[in-house]
Amino acid sequence: MEPSDAGCAGAARPTELAAAPPRVAYLDGLRGVAAITVAWFHIYANTLESTRDWVGPAISAIFNRGRFGVHLFFVLSGFVLALTLIKPRPIRRLNDVARYMLRRSVRLDIPYWACAALYLIAAPFIAAQPNVFSAWEWKLSAWNALSSALYFVPILGDHKIVPVVWTLVLEVQFYLLFALALYAAERIAQRMGRDVEPVQVAALATLAAIAALFRLGVIPYYPLIVFPYLSLFLLGVSAFYLIERLRGAVLLSALTVLPIAAGQLRDVDTDMLAGLLSALLVLIASAWKPLRNGLSSKLALFFGGLSYTVYLTHSLMGNLLVQPLHPLARQHPAVGLLGCALALTATFVVSALLWRWVERPAIALSRRIRLSGQRS
Repeated sequence: MEPSDAGCAGAARPTELAAAPPRVAYLDGLRGVAAITVAWFHIYANTLESTRDWVGPAISAIFNRGRFGVHLFFVLSGFVLALTLIKPRPIRRLNDVARYMLRRSVRLDIPYWACAALYLIAAPFIAAQPNVFSAWEWKLSAWNALSSALYFVPILGDHKIVPVVWTLVLEVQFYLLFALALYAAERIAQRMGRDVEPVQVAALATLAAIAALFRLGVIPYYPLIVFPYLSLFLLGVSAFYLIERLRGAVLLSALTVLPIAAGQLRDVDTDMLAGLLSALLVLIASAWKPLRNGLSSKLALFFGGLSYTVYLTHSLMGNLLVQPLHPLARQHPAVGLLGCALALTATFVVSALLWRWVERPAIALSRRIRLSGQRS
């Protein structure tokens, strides 16, 4: 759920995002929408059943749909990764892949560890609360610390101190897979003496074929492996190709969408449907000026600029501020909803502070790591 350095949440100071190009800015606005919906979904999950009954099943069902903001994040990540790596072609050598992943690590891991420290400090207070999520059963041990440090390595298991980090695991794996695919395209194009664009499409089509095998059930599902979710990222890549009218756009889109559609005939997958709707939303926003302008507003860009730290901290705020209100919420169900509002507000405040003192310096540091295809 982490942005790229260009045109994504956290990539620049929230107040600076208004100066970004409109075609990039609206993506940040979409990230802001996704961040708020996902944060509210997880925070609301801390409430008691009495509060949910008081809110009503219809509204609770709407709140629970906030989980689909994760799928919008994945689609946006695919789109922005294509935006930053397809046309500029900064990855020309294998060393560039390593430097790109180092750049991603600096940009991602410094805020991640800052937030992990907050979780570690707060864990004893949260563990004392009733009805605490299983994610907060995390105990300090050598194995759990290693699993949290190397969060992107699936064989270490799901013993992460930050409970929502599973999506970051998938993002980092996709970064590596995408960068390697583009490097392979560069090498093959050089050896064949051909234009790199059709070779890039062939490399991405190969990823789409791998994703199709998972979508059609040919390859079994493995937890914390990006391949079952690869279609969501490739929907974003396909949307980029369509908007930019690049060669191979229709082919890549068909290879990504058709297996999803075929999978729906076997078994309805709401995750993939959410991905399709997310890609459609990106396409509509790029073409419909009123929506694009709304998503490029200062308020939308502000929340989009905080999306990474909101993603990292919202579960913590939900546990700290909603669960302690349970005794009072049993007598007055509305208190539970008030606790959710307080937790969401606290999330934005803490996220803004973390952005100012942790994330922004991490971004500046990561930009010192340059790739061979980047301009000086």
